[in-house]
This record gives sequence, structure tokens and C-alpha cells, in this order.
Amino acid sequence: MKRHILILLKGLPVILGCFFLALFVARKMVSYTPNTYQSIARIKLDDQKYGFSNNVLYQDFDVFSAENKIESEAEVLKSPLLVGKALDSLGSFVRIARIGQMKNTELYDDSPIAVTSTLTDPKMLDRTWRLDIAPDSSFTFGPGEGEEGAVSKGRLGEPLLIGNEVITVSAQHALIQARGLELFGPYAIILHSRDGLIASVSERLDVTAVDKEVAVLRVVYKDQNAQRTADLANALCKAYMDDYVNTRSAAANQTVRFIDEKLKKVGEDLTNAEARLEQYKRDNRVVNTLQETETGLRQLSSLEVQRINLEMNAKAVNELEAYIAEGDYFDGAAINFGFGDLLLTELAKRLKQLRDERRDLLFRYTAESGQVVSHDAKIAEVIRYIKEAIARNKSEVMTKQEELDKALAEASTRFDGLPKRERDMQVLDREFQLQKQVYEFLSQKRIEASIASSALISFHRVLQPATVAKEPVSPNRTLITFVAGLLGLVGGMALVLIWNASSGKVSAREEIEQRSAVPVCGVVRKGAVPGDFDTLVKSLLVKGELRAGQVMAVASTLCQEGRSTLSQGLAEA
Repeated sequence: MKRHILILLKGLPVILGCFFLALFVARKMVSYTPNTYQSIARIKLDDQKYGFSNNVLYQDFDVFSAENKIESEAEVLKSPLLVGKALDSLGSFVRIARIGQMKNTELYDDSPIAVTSTLTDPKMLDRTWRLDIAPDSSFTFGPGEGEEGAVSKGRLGEPLLIGNEVITVSAQHALIQARGLELFGPYAIILHSRDGLIASVSERLDVTAVDKEVAVLRVVYKDQNAQRTADLANALCKAYMDDYVNTRSAAANQTVRFIDEKLKKVGEDLTNAEARLEQYKRDNRVVNTLQETETGLRQLSSLEVQRINLEMNAKAVNELEAYIAEGDYFDGAAINFGFGDLLLTELAKRLKQLRDERRDLLFRYTAESGQVVSHDAKIAEVIRYIKEAIARNKSEVMTKQEELDKALAEASTRFDGLPKRERDMQVLDREFQLQKQVYEFLSQKRIEASIASSALISFHRVLQPATVAKEPVSPNRTLITFVAGLLGLVGGMALVLIWNASSGKVSAREEIEQRSAVPVCGVVRKGAVPGDFDTLVKSLLVKGELRAGQVMAVASTLCQEGRSTLSQGLAEA
């Protein structure tokens, strides 16, 4: 171990050289690697049990929907639909980068040029183009490095025809003067299609729940431009909250329209019932109804209200059945069902999630690939479950309607024993009271639904908006520098040890004893220390190697290796 340490100390310059060389290489590698920035936003989902929507004013807004699952909301937040809305709000489908000698620099809000195009050909979209701007405001536009294609020439601010498509490159003079930007030089341009950009963004987007029991979503987006990462994360959060408000408002508007139709019919029935009752009272001079019929009337009214609710559920089931039959599974805004079957609600959400996942798979695979075919089988299975659940609900609604009709018929027979005049009057009054209660019930529900449709409030909250990152998350300068320095030290030490092992130079007495059968009488250190010669002579005398009149020859394999110094020292000793 001591010998190895001495070897490393002698090779310290080589080790330090390897160490600093590794640091230099690491620094160059980091400087030439494009930076990746990360922005994080956090959204707190509304808790319908304890959140703002539990307020008396808002608690009826979600009458026809079940509680949202955290995992489902995470999938909705990173779905192509909401990513597309976020990109639409930012309004740019063009990526511009300045080409450097070693790496390209991504430009965003500091680009000295603006590129607009009408490209629709898939072969021309989602690929890299090279733009070279000359000092005379002319430019060349053609395929990127390694791609084949014709190069076109144009001038800044003037449309350029490429095939049947038009592209315009213009200089942003106000931005150039304000920030002192350089206009001329080479650029890399990527003209994205909407679907292509959605797929590109989705690859760098991650939405996860902070915890299974905590309704907080963590939105993480990575990109080469720090400002773009923050803008897109915030735009996605805003798109999610706007979509939430629009969906709730659409559901409330649909409910208002349905109630308005029922109110119109019930209002006509109420007017007719009131007129018949008043006419009957005038004709038969009836002033008060019998107290004995109050209990029966309340029961009949309750049964009629239940029957109205069943009719609303039956209509909602039929609408869902027609919606599933159309095959347009949640490509637009999500439908809201007018009944409380949690199984159907969860199946409908599962169907929307599978459809979004299938759209994502089509970005990478064909419709005939195994992954897509397997996904289609899952979608077909969910549709089959939904149809079975619809059939079961329809059967249950019909059964309940038959039971209510039977109960209504039985309750009506309670009035058979009354005198005909009083019975007829009670029947008319019962019909009037029934229509009145139904009308008041629907009017109250219409007021609540109207409030919901006009209250554009999102009960989700952005706990942490995304901010512009000051330092990149990749490459990790500290880690790369540390690893490079460590590898430099290890490599330098390995190089010194290997060089020492491969050289023929003897550096220690032990090496001679291990590699040769010739006995070693002593060691004379560099610098000819007098004590070493004394020790050597005493060793030779003890071994009987020195005698009077003896001649001793001192030789060396290399010139100036020290044979003269050794001879003189031995003679003096």
C-alpha cells in the first residue's frame, strides 16, 4: 500500500492533468448541450363535500353528476382536447431556433422574425426547415440538414410560394430595436400541424396527483425555452378551468331547456284544472273541501311528483341511448345525464378516457396495429356494458312507473264512497293541487338551474401558478462536473498505476527480490547518503563478501546511473 501511495504521489502531475482535462471536457459538453427548463403549476380540485360547491347556493349545481375522481381529472387535464385549447390560446404553431456552430438556441418571445404560413400538406409540416437571412433582407428557405428538397428564395415581408403553399417571413423591427436583437443569419424553423404540436407537447407534459387522498394535481412541463414552459403550463390550467365552467354551464342550460318544455305543458294543465274547479264550484255551490281527503291528496301529490321524476329519468335514459347509438363518443363537450346511476356515469367517463387514449395511440401507430386494435376492443366492451346498463335502467323505470300507476289507481279509489258531488269536486281540486305542486317544483328547479348557467365560477383553484425557471433542469451542471472530476481522478490514478506496472524501471527493493534470485545486500538512496554506504559495507562484511586484496567491480546498465558515486562511497566507507 505504501509503495502504491508513493507511485501515485510521483504521478500526481499526471493525475491533476487528467482531473482538469475532465473538468474542461465536462464544461464544454454542458455549454454545447441545449438547456431544458421545467415549470410546475398546482391545481386544487373542488371537494363537493367540503369545498366551495358545498355552499347552499351552489350545492344543487351538480344534481346530475357524480363526484370526480382525482385520477380521472388528471387524465382530463392532459387530454389532447385541453392541450389543444391551451395551444390555441397561445396562438403559435411555429418553433424558431437560431442555428449556432455547436447548438441551436430556441427562440420564443425574443425572436427577431415572425413566420406565418398556409401549409396544409402533411409532408411539409412537423419537419425542420432552414432559413438563411442575408443583410439585403433576402433569404433562402429550404429543407433542414440531411433532408432533400428544393431551396426557394424570397424577401422579408413578401409572400413566398412553395409548391401550392404560401409562407411569409417578416422582421419584427420594434422588438429588434427594443432588445438589440440580431436579424441576419441562419434559423431552424419547424411548422407544426395542430395534431403534431399536441403530440409533441404531450410527450413533455406530466400531470400527476400529489397524493391519492389529496385533491391536488401537479402539472409539470419541460421545454428548451423557460418562458414557453411557464406560459403553456398556465394556459393548460386556464383551459382546464374554463372547460370545467363551460361544461357545467352547458349542463345547466340543457336542464333549463328541458324544464321550460315541462313548465309550458304543466302551466297549461294547471290553468285548465283551475278553470274546471272554479266552474264546478259555481255550478254546485261548493265552498270548502272535506278534511278527510287531505291525507289522500298529499299521498296522491307525492306519487305524481315521483311519476314526474321517473318521466325525467326515462327521457334522460332515452337521450343517452340515442347518444351512444350515434357513435360520437364525447368528441365534443361531455354530456350530462339526468339520472343518478353512478355505474353509467363511471362507464361514460371510462369511455371518454379510452377515446382520448386511442387518439394519442393513433399519433404513434396505425389503426391496424395491435395496440390500437386492443384499445378498440376495450372501447367496444365498455360500450356493451353501457348498453346493458341502459337496458337495465329502462326496465327499472318502466317497472316503477307501473307500480306508481297502480298505487295512483288504488289511492283514487278512496274517494268512491263520498257523495258524487263532493267526490267530483275533490277530484278536480286534487288535479288542481297536483298541477300546482308540480309547477312550483319545476319553477324552483328552473331558478336553481338558471343561477348555475349564469354563474361562471370555477370551484377549482390554482394553488401555484407556473413561473419562469431561472436555472435549467437539464443538463445538470453540478452533477456532470462532479462525475467528470471524479472520473478524471480515477482515470488519472489508473493511468499512473498502469504506466508504472508496464514500465521496466525498478522502483523498490521488493521488486528486485520478487523478480530475481540474486541476493540484495543493501540499498543506496538517491543523493548518496553516507549512512547507506556504512550499512552496505557492514552487510558485506557480515556475509563475508569483503576480504583483503579483493577486487570489486561496479557496473551499470545505463550511462550516468551512479556507478562512480557508488564506487567512491564504498571506498570511503
